Amino acid sequence: MKNYILQKLFQRKSCPRWMVLSVIVLNMLFSTNLSAQITQRGASTTASAASTNSTTITINKPSGVVEGDVLLFSVVQNETDNDNGGLTSPTLSGWTLVKDILIRSDGTGNGNNAWFGSIYYRVADGTEGTSFTFAMNSRCDMAIGSMVAFTGVACNALKPNGSAGGPFDIVPGTFNNANATTATASSVTVANNNSAVIMFAMCMNDRSYSGWSNSQAELFDNITTNGDDASVGAAWLSSVNSGSTGNRTVTLSSSDRNSAILLVLRRATNMTVGAASATPTICINTALTDITHTTSGATGIGTAIGLPSDVTAAWASNTITITGTPTESGSFDYSIPMTGGCGSVSATGTIVVNPRPTSVTATASPTAICSGGSLSLTSSATSNSATATTLLSQNFNGTPTGWTTTNESTGGTLANAAWTLRPNGSVVCSTCTTPETLNSNDASQFYLSNSDSQGSGGTTATTLQSPSFSTLGMSAASLTFYQYYRDYDATDSAIVEISTNGTSWTVLDTYTSTQGTRNGFVLVTTSLNSYLGKANVFIRFKYAAVWGYYWAIDNVTVTSSPVTPAISYAWSSTPSGFISSTQNPTGVTPTVATTYTVSVTNNFGCSASETSESVAVNALPTVNAGIAFTK
Repeated sequence: MKNYILQKLFQRKSCPRWMVLSVIVLNMLFSTNLSAQITQRGASTTASAASTNSTTITINKPSGVVEGDVLLFSVVQNETDNDNGGLTSPTLSGWTLVKDILIRSDGTGNGNNAWFGSIYYRVADGTEGTSFTFAMNSRCDMAIGSMVAFTGVACNALKPNGSAGGPFDIVPGTFNNANATTATASSVTVANNNSAVIMFAMCMNDRSYSGWSNSQAELFDNITTNGDDASVGAAWLSSVNSGSTGNRTVTLSSSDRNSAILLVLRRATNMTVGAASATPTICINTALTDITHTTSGATGIGTAIGLPSDVTAAWASNTITITGTPTESGSFDYSIPMTGGCGSVSATGTIVVNPRPTSVTATASPTAICSGGSLSLTSSATSNSATATTLLSQNFNGTPTGWTTTNESTGGTLANAAWTLRPNGSVVCSTCTTPETLNSNDASQFYLSNSDSQGSGGTTATTLQSPSFSTLGMSAASLTFYQYYRDYDATDSAIVEISTNGTSWTVLDTYTSTQGTRNGFVLVTTSLNSYLGKANVFIRFKYAAVWGYYWAIDNVTVTSSPVTPAISYAWSSTPSGFISSTQNPTGVTPTVATTYTVSVTNNFGCSASETSESVAVNALPTVNAGIAFTK
């Protein structure tokens, strides 16, 4: 109705602009489709088992399922000898029973023609394979089941028993039994907006389904005609607001014993986290000014990784606060995982803690002088101000400048093998038994060459080459990068090479076994000391495979050896009156007992101090001159 009104308003040229805009705003405010909704993943699948003493039923996983998707399986069984209902729900590790129901043609707990219906759920984790085989007891001689998958479902809502950690918005209700042409699912009360309501129907005969009420979209309608007949059906609304659903119905092709139930899936709350309020550079043993990250959709944080010693993170009121006084120096790239929502989201940032000078000495010599005399001051210190020069640094979070790629692959889909930038969380090997979701070490964009996606008959030959950098004047240099290389067989290799002219290449490292994991890109460090004093140096990542897997690269850095700059000295005295910026002042002439303090500052601007012993100033002896007279 609201879309019809909008259409008519826009058709009227004389309609005031404010009226059109007002209706648009109202439409947005009351729409249930503004947020990402729960959506079906792929198409439903079905399977049947029909023979005396059928003990298993195998059903394929819907296509396109990725980690975090929710799978629902509805199955009906028939008993071999139709006596006293000896059937039980099928079993399979990793699946949780939502509800089950005994369906009888006479509507009682005793009598002939016994059918048994069950509904299960599972959250995909990337290890479940492409099909599922459920075990049934020996009394089953027929079964039919259908499976659907959904994405965008909460991971921290309710389990069927009401405990936390499941996909359901409310605790599932009960099956409603009937012997009629209409299957009815009893009303439930949805707790949260944008939830999905799914109606499951089961029948103990070969009845098809039509006329789903409340504009529900059919998910599946499947019948078995092998042996004893049965059917399963389902329909849904992908997004409803909180409140009563009312009874939902569906019409059977003819009257028979049936059962129906409503399940409600809660929409996932996406977690977000803002950038750090500051990226501080401080001296060791200096209190941090609080660093904060604004969050949404989370209920807390996990264990922080990478913070300096004596620095901690806490979460409250949708804010992560990092506090403390770091007692170790270095550059700390921290990661703080958020909890309570779905997906993998972390707050990241950098804290640079610079060292202070150590082993500071302050000596006055001599420590006692006569008035008018002088002394010398000496000082020494370890500056701890070594700095590394970065020759090359690329995190691939944007479009990298100066990096080049080649793709000399053959066969298959050539473009799929090329080095391409991929966002964190990219799914690869989607057709494999176990698809993988790749997460870089810093949860950001990375480069990937994908031999698997090139496909059967493909031979991958790709390179990723850095811009040139100079090692002139350097006494040492090293290369670091993060990688996940998934090896397939002996025909595959991942090779890191170096060149001093961009034409001829030398191998630095060769990998012929898997390195790192999909959620744990591994750090590699390689010395480049054999390539110092060169004006143009290049690094290249060369991937060769015969329909292999893939190689992911991130955060490539080349650094030089430390260089130690000079440090500064500042002398003062107590009582005041003496200052000097010389490391070892001479000719110092105090007039009273004095101590001297030297403050040593390194190139990071961090200081430390030391005070000398007190220097005594002794008065000169007094001489009395006189003449003695005698008689």
